[in-house]
This record gives sequence, C-alpha cells and structure tokens, in this order.
Amino acid sequence: MKLRSLIIAMALLIISLAVATAQTFITNGLVAYYPFNGNANDASGNGNNPNNIQATLCADRFGIANSAYTFNGINNFIGFASVPMNQVDNWTMTAWVKPASTNQDQTIAVALGFDNGNTGNGYSLGIYLGQLRAVFGGVGDIIGGFAFLSTNQWYQVIMSRKSGTTSFYVNGMVAPGSTTATPQTPTAFT
Repeated sequence: MKLRSLIIAMALLIISLAVATAQTFITNGLVAYYPFNGNANDASGNGNNPNNIQATLCADRFGIANSAYTFNGINNFIGFASVPMNQVDNWTMTAWVKPASTNQDQTIAVALGFDNGNTGNGYSLGIYLGQLRAVFGGVGDIIGGFAFLSTNQWYQVIMSRKSGTTSFYVNGMVAPGSTTATPQTPTAFT
C-alpha cells in the first residue's frame, strides 16, 4: 500500500512539474494577456493596459459575469495609446468572439496598428460579411477561409504568423486561408 501511495505521489509530482514547465513555456515571449476578469487590464505582468472606450462588461462563454466585453459595433472599443510591439513576423493573436450578426460590414476582434479606411499599418483580425478576415496594412483584406454560419455562438479565432506565413484557426481547427503577404510595421493606434 505504501508503494502504491508513493507511485501516486510521484505521478502527481511529475504532473505538477510538467504543468509548471508548460506554463513557463506559454508565457515565454507573451506581450499581453487580457482575461477580462472584471476589467480590461493586462494580466501578463508587462503593463500593457488599454483604455476602455464605452465597452460593457458581460458574461463570458462559460456564463461567468464580468468576464467578457460587449461592443455596439459603432464607437465602443478597447484601445491603446501606443502599440505594445512592432513585429511583423512570428506572432499570434487570438480572441473569443460571439457575433450578434453575420452580415455586418466590418467587425474587428483584435488589432495591432490602425486602419482608417484609406491608409493603415499593422494587422487586425475580425469578421467581414460573415467571413473570417484579416486586414494587413499595406496589403489589404485577407480572407481567412471560414464562414460564421451561426450568430450568438462563441468562436475562438486565431491568426498566427510564423516564418513568413500567416495561418488562421477557428475553434482549434485550421481554416483554409493563409498568406505569405507581409503587413506593414505597426506604429500607432489612431
């Protein structure tokens, strides 16, 4: 019986060490993390806290109150005074989105840089007329290859760029869109 307890204790220790190692790996190179746990502050420890411009706290995908934000699609957003990084390669951005409509002209979920409709820099990820879409400054629209067929459903959207290729994922599955186009360096939010 003591041997079995020791084996179980050793297994738990190994699992604990593996989890600790994995967590260190996950946060290595992390620029910002926004869990929306009652506010929009950066929980990575890097101090990349944004400004909340009229976005409203709401329940997240698990029904936990004050753990997500809702936006009116017109003038609500969470933004920054300056960009927290200026990389154009080897980065990943992700967001959980719950579209209220799939026929909106443009809904940006997450962005680094700006696009005022005429000029822009950096990159953004969102929904355009029901399609997963990215906007790359200096390049234009890139369709991510996924159609949002349902409203009021949570989706995890990811745009990841590695070694010159940008790939898209929805709910952990690869979306068919990808690109080797390079966005302009993010320099400002306006």
